[in-house]
Amino acid sequence: MFLIPQSKLYGVWMLLTTLALIDRHNRQISLKLNTASVGVNQLNNTQYDYIVVGAGTAGSIVACRLAATKHRVLLVEAGNAQHLLSTRLPGLMQLNMMRPTLYWTVRNDYTTNRSNGNQYIKSGKLFGGSHAINGMFYIKGSPKSFDSIYENTGARGWSYSDVRPYFIRTENDSKSDRNNNQTTSSPLGVSIQTYATEMFVAIESQLKNWGNKVVDYTVDSDVGIARLYRTIRNGHRLSTAMAYILNDNNNNNGLCPQLSIITDTMASKVLIKQQSEDNGQPQAYGIEFIHLTNNFTYSVYSNNEIILSSGTLNTPKLLQLSGIGEASKLSTVVDGVKPTKIWSDIPVGHNLLCHVSASFEFRLKTQSLIDTISVADLYRALLYITLSDIMEETKGNITIVSTDIWEPPVAYYPYIIRDNSPLMWATAYMFRFLETTSIDNYIDPIPLEMDDNCQQCSDGRPLADCSEYHKCLLTVSAYAGHPIGTSRMGSINRSDTVVDNRLKVKGVSRLRVVDASVFPNVIDANTMATAILVGEMGAQMIINDNNNINNNTTNNEQHNQSLYYHDDL
Repeated sequence: MFLIPQSKLYGVWMLLTTLALIDRHNRQISLKLNTASVGVNQLNNTQYDYIVVGAGTAGSIVACRLAATKHRVLLVEAGNAQHLLSTRLPGLMQLNMMRPTLYWTVRNDYTTNRSNGNQYIKSGKLFGGSHAINGMFYIKGSPKSFDSIYENTGARGWSYSDVRPYFIRTENDSKSDRNNNQTTSSPLGVSIQTYATEMFVAIESQLKNWGNKVVDYTVDSDVGIARLYRTIRNGHRLSTAMAYILNDNNNNNGLCPQLSIITDTMASKVLIKQQSEDNGQPQAYGIEFIHLTNNFTYSVYSNNEIILSSGTLNTPKLLQLSGIGEASKLSTVVDGVKPTKIWSDIPVGHNLLCHVSASFEFRLKTQSLIDTISVADLYRALLYITLSDIMEETKGNITIVSTDIWEPPVAYYPYIIRDNSPLMWATAYMFRFLETTSIDNYIDPIPLEMDDNCQQCSDGRPLADCSEYHKCLLTVSAYAGHPIGTSRMGSINRSDTVVDNRLKVKGVSRLRVVDASVFPNVIDANTMATAILVGEMGAQMIINDNNNINNNTTNNEQHNQSLYYHDDL
């Protein structure tokens, strides 16, 4: 007779119960999305108050906040409404990166000689964007990252004291005791990691023994060790699309029931016309798009504004295809065709900023560390360690190489693994920690699946002291991620900016960019929280500015006014 241990039976029961609940939940979510969706044929030549391109981390917030003000809003998304198990269970994040249909890939020409997939920069391609497939790490970054935005670019209203209320606005953690450092009204759940395995506790303890203090990085910016905050609620991943639009918060009415949504739709051009109003500037009045089910081209129009929230990789592509970008580059597109008219000669696609990271897999030495059957069946017994460098001084660019919308843009982001770089220091620290502490009882310190050309030092040196080995590992495994900066924000008088401090595209009225591409300098943290921030701030800016226009009180000085904060939006 084959007997299954009671603990394993419990694990099987928990796994099946979780799968059943998620399947039922996904069917409910799909019904909500179908209700909000509009048919492509009835959409052609329709007029909306606002059109938002991109249902990612920031775009989902902008669209919902605007629709909640009783405006007619259309949200256009190129990806589809996939509700896969891996996009709902936080522990299955790694599976998302094994599905090429879930993300955009842009080739980094600097790394074309690599064969391990690290030559691409990626972002989410589905309803919810990168937030639907990423690690869900809610990390704001240090105050200096934001204070330097105004100091370096003249973008008023973006210092840490200005943005902090909007961070607080999104940090709904009902189990936290952080008092005035969070809200309870946000639809987005941010929760700290509470579950800890035997190995996790051992790692935390050893790091403390090495002199690292425990910090709460949502409150202070000290260096130390911390348990991660993630956007998880009731055991489910909670993207901004889920939280704001599909309302994964037991509120069946939703926050923005008037929002119209169309997925599987590729925006191909912002429609722009010359205008005698708005100081004679060209004016955006709609978008052209292709629906992926039939490849037909359609147009929709806006009474107020077009908001581009397609992300750092695709927003510059759409701007350039629409005739907004560096004129000298747009006139020499590779296929010999260029946009019919250059509407604004501004440096779109410049200032590509990334974090450079390297991920390593280590095999665990004991199966006792595998706590549940679901984890044991879906993963190997591995520990994943990721090291990152914010690369403050490195800048690249992204540009279209064709006017064919199906042709992805190409990036050039140069990064070199230098002997004295933070990544080299972190790699040595990692190996020393794995080799010389009690963690050696749990983990084999030799990383798996690395290039055979990377050999350990033959002279018997510990791994921690073998810098040649470290450099080889990093050269093979390093990749650029967390891209920002390609629609750089700053003073309207600067020649190196694309949008002003109100996120308005320079030279074209009624057009804004509201996504992580606007940040002019590297943020020293994962970029999800800053994308959420720009979504909230951008939505409020649009509401404020258009209220001013409707009240006939707008003037040039009002573009520099600080935001006022509405807690009930």
